[in-house]
Order: sequence, then structure tokens, then C-alpha cells
Amino acid sequence: MSKYVEIYEGVKVPDTASHVKTVGLMLFYRNIGGRLEYYSNANDGWRRSEIGLKDVVELPLAEPAAWMPEVGQECEVESDARNDWRKAMYVGVDSIGSHVFDVEKRNLWRIDSINILVRPLKTEAEKKRDAFIEAAMGLTSDGEQYSVERLAGMMFDNGFKAPEGDQS
Repeated sequence: MSKYVEIYEGVKVPDTASHVKTVGLMLFYRNIGGRLEYYSNANDGWRRSEIGLKDVVELPLAEPAAWMPEVGQECEVESDARNDWRKAMYVGVDSIGSHVFDVEKRNLWRIDSINILVRPLKTEAEKKRDAFIEAAMGLTSDGEQYSVERLAGMMFDNGFKAPEGDQS
């Protein structure tokens, strides 16, 4: 699956295409090992191109597929972009949309609504990473922006340790 859009300005993008150029018609290109190729409908495939990448435009990246839980699956729900994620359970779809049950607030939310977001529960590794970041950011509580070197020094001085293993 390509990381670029499948449809560009109403035209189907050939698989593996990464660039486009409009010259009356739309030409799609890809870069294979430093060699630029264009897609030709007339020849049913990719052909070597004589132009350079400077003459073409990179296609937009595709939107990642939206995650949806399965019925009965636990997830997290957030409303109104408040970054207040709470545990929920996906209830399913009825005639008016998809719903999750907010376990904490004991509310049923319609997630098709523009202000409701759902995401999978965080893994233990993600929770540990978030805790580390929060603790490290606590070192900068005065709001000052720090260089990576200065922040790393502050972390070391406060007991943070580098991961075990090859440090080269």
C-alpha cells in the first residue's frame, strides 16, 4: 500500500507513484533507485523518464485509516478536544451512528459526532514512555525552552538513566 493518496484531483494514482506533473494531462512518476519513471496508460506500465524530480511535485500523503474498536472492546474517549481521555467501551452501531459508553462519566457518546474521538487503550510500553516524558518535562517547569544537550544534562543530574546496551 502506498503512503501517498490513491486519488489525486479526481484521477486514480497508479500504485507506487510518488510524484505528479500536470501538462494538460496528469503524469505520475516514481523514483526507483535514483531513476525517475513515469506511468504510461498507453504502454500499460512504467517507463524511464528523461526529466528530473525538480520538474514534478510530490503527491500528498494519504490520511491514516481511522481506528475503530470492535463491539465490546475497551478504548478511550475524549470530547471537545480537551485532552481529557477516559476509559470507554465500544457499544456498536445503531440507526443514528456508532456509540461508546464512557465508563467514568457513565454517558453514551455518539462517536460519529465531530467532537468525539476514540483511540485504543495504551500499551504498558506507551504508558511507561508517557510517564518518562512527563517526568522529564517536569524538569522544565519554568516554561523555558532548553537545548537537547541541556535537557539531557538535567535529566542525568536528576537520576534518569540511559537504556542498557550498546552506547556507541
